[in-house]
Amino acid sequence: MKTIRACSFALLPCLAFFVLASGVFSAQGALYSETFDNTSGANKTSGQIGWSAFVGSSALNLTNVAGVTNTDYVAVASAAGNPGTPNGFIFANNGATANQTFALVDTTLSSPVTLANGDSITWTMGNNSATATAQILIQIGGDGSVGSGSWYVSTATRTSSSLNTASFQSASESAVTATLTFSTSMSSWKEFTLSGGNSMAVGNTLLADLSSTTITGIGFYLVDTAGVGSSMRLDTLQIVPEPGSLALVLAAGLASLLCARRRQSRAEHVR
Repeated sequence: MKTIRACSFALLPCLAFFVLASGVFSAQGALYSETFDNTSGANKTSGQIGWSAFVGSSALNLTNVAGVTNTDYVAVASAAGNPGTPNGFIFANNGATANQTFALVDTTLSSPVTLANGDSITWTMGNNSATATAQILIQIGGDGSVGSGSWYVSTATRTSSSLNTASFQSASESAVTATLTFSTSMSSWKEFTLSGGNSMAVGNTLLADLSSTTITGIGFYLVDTAGVGSSMRLDTLQIVPEPGSLALVLAAGLASLLCARRRQSRAEHVR
């Protein structure tokens, strides 16, 4: 009994470590994270944070264009988003064209990101129109430029409740979080044309599964179905590993510690 009891107490630090480790990995283990930080006190262009922005079927390049009233534009706000710290969120405004389309993409990843089926792509979103839709864009085989590689758009769309900036900021994070579960299945993606200054269009559903799970770019395809002057607001885009993967790693580590402790206990008993 003493041996078992001693073993249980001896394992408490190990168990505590794995519980803490689970929390740390869950919070910090994102494969990719973009929080659209802007503490400058003024709007920034998407290009100032390394993102590219395009509008309409001709993919007019808005990357380095400052937002002007009564135009279609994209900007990174310096106000609080959701979550509120740090300040900043990206938004698209159809100031000139109802039912406008936008592509907001990041191809400046520090290194390609390899996903697995079941990983989650999450972001927060608050749009003026409850019918405005967001879809995830991914680039495979790119070289750091928008026009390289192949782009794909998710077949799944996401919407938000009708929110203005203030209600987006004050909403609970869970209430404005959208999630897409990654899959290589051909039914999950369509071809997407994105050629700055030339064309932007959703293509056909794939005839085969994605050829790779390593992406070189990520972003959003936005369809603002509202009248002129409507905004779509997005914050905190992350790729998070499927929880089961982390659980397996932690379980394997704990099992190894248990086995090691049992061997040690048996050795002590023999002595």
